Amino acid sequence: MSIGSNILYVDSKTGKVQEIYNHMSSHLMFSGRVLHEFYSTEEKVSELFALGDVYCLGYSVETVPEDKQNDEVYRNGSNHCVFYKRDLNDPKRKTESRSFNNLNEAISALDKNPQQFTYIFRDGKWYYRFWKHRVEEMIPVRIFHDDEEDG
Repeated sequence: MSIGSNILYVDSKTGKVQEIYNHMSSHLMFSGRVLHEFYSTEEKVSELFALGDVYCLGYSVETVPEDKQNDEVYRNGSNHCVFYKRDLNDPKRKTESRSFNNLNEAISALDKNPQQFTYIFRDGKWYYRFWKHRVEEMIPVRIFHDDEEDG
């Protein structure tokens, strides 16, 4: 079972909000970390939103190289984002970003069918929301590997 999320971008000049859906691995340790580390400027976030709904988030919005398109690692987004429209040609999905007049309107609309996580890019920072709880600022998370010691 996948963990879906909504990703919101609040335009710093107008306050208008765009929303896209991310289908796979939306928990903080993957999607939260990827957004925080690789989509930390308005320019990068705009590039992500220009391509619409995401099957799986990756470190780059670049197209998967042709010789890697059947490679499971690439298809599941660990290197490149996989977008419904561009990469999967999925005719059943609405793939464009959705627009709202402001953040309150967006949150109200999303609360009717909430995803486990909502990520919000506003004023140059990422925030997250778990189910219908309050919005929290994202902070860098240290990821421990089995070969590292706690301490």
